[in-house]
Amino acid sequence: MKHNPFSWDKSASRVKSAVISIDLKDEKGELLDVSGLSREIELNIKSDRPQDDQTPVSSFVKPSINGSMTYHRVVISSDEMTLSVKIVPSNGTKQQVYFRHLKRPTIETYDFIAEVPDFSSCKKRVKKFEDASHPATYDGYFNCTKDPHLLTLSSNVTGHIGLHYIGIRLPGSNKDSRKNKRRRRSCSENGRQKRSEMCVEFKDPPTTPPPTPRMDIPVFDPSTDVNYTLSISMGACLYWSESKEKWTSEGCRVSDLIVWTTLCDWLEKYYCHLV
Repeated sequence: MKHNPFSWDKSASRVKSAVISIDLKDEKGELLDVSGLSREIELNIKSDRPQDDQTPVSSFVKPSINGSMTYHRVVISSDEMTLSVKIVPSNGTKQQVYFRHLKRPTIETYDFIAEVPDFSSCKKRVKKFEDASHPATYDGYFNCTKDPHLLTLSSNVTGHIGLHYIGIRLPGSNKDSRKNKRRRRSCSENGRQKRSEMCVEFKDPPTTPPPTPRMDIPVFDPSTDVNYTLSISMGACLYWSESKEKWTSEGCRVSDLIVWTTLCDWLEKYYCHLV
């Protein structure tokens, strides 16, 4: 249905695409009770909503100094929204990804952490060979049930909606910049100071005119830095609850599979909707 037939409740404003009606029945044609299932029901629903072609953001990350990261900002607009973040480092280099609500994450304080690429859902090739049945491979891995570069987040993961910061750093690179700093010498280091003598240090006078603030823009160093691309998209799963008479996402979520699907494990007779 191109037009939403359940439009009288204010929750209908969240429905942005066409609506599809689905009834799940057993072999006798009886409606299935799908509440309280131990495993999710997986539905692959193609959306008719035109998707804007998003140009991935190209950036780079330097070796981390005292936990330094490259940051990006993103907004999770509502509890129903699932945020899909795809980060593809060059040459398959591992990168740590941190998320935090409202503030920039640190290596000690964050709401969520992951590492990309993640090949835990893939099978590893024993040896290199060309196989037409497995055209898509990731650095020797194949048959991935989840995109190794894709992270999915929602308010259930971070505990918040609104502004979030994404921090990206190279794992294992946490150099201490203090080791390279020049130590400030004290005026008492030239010899043993007598108790009767007083050592007074003076600060250098400010320049005239005062210095203007300067923004240091990082410059890519091919010997140490790693390029990556970042793309972000959002989706939501909503269905019409006949008992509550409103659109809800309770028990329904957008999956993190390579092919985005709608997963519903708690539904009555329902209408599932993919934003």
